[in-house]
Amino acid sequence: MIRVLVADDHRLVREGICKLLDADGQIEVVGQAEDGEQTLALVEKYRPDVLILDFSMPKINGLQVIRKLNQGRDPPRIVMLSMHSSSDVMKQALEAGAAAFVAKGATASMLVQTIKTVANSKGEIGRPKTKK
Repeated sequence: MIRVLVADDHRLVREGICKLLDADGQIEVVGQAEDGEQTLALVEKYRPDVLILDFSMPKINGLQVIRKLNQGRDPPRIVMLSMHSSSDVMKQALEAGAAAFVAKGATASMLVQTIKTVANSKGEIGRPKTKK
């Protein structure tokens, strides 16, 4: 089972992603966060394998969340999610340490496949997952 935390400040988007992921037999949603501070706290509490993280978050934005998580031990693999699909935004996310980037305009199957690929990758995408 791939343990996933979903962080997005828009409740409807967050709940929709959770419903989509709950329908997949290989993914378990362990929590939801609505801002950057709550995301950091829930990552610490639940230790997800993958964090679905909105680029534009209140209190602490997505890039800042990635940087803070990467300072800790065994951070989750991060899939940055954004309505901004410009190459500049994508580049910022990947350079900050996201394992993958998915535009909010992508298909549901693309998001699910990206989560599975990132969770099972051994460094082919983004930075390698460290051992516990």
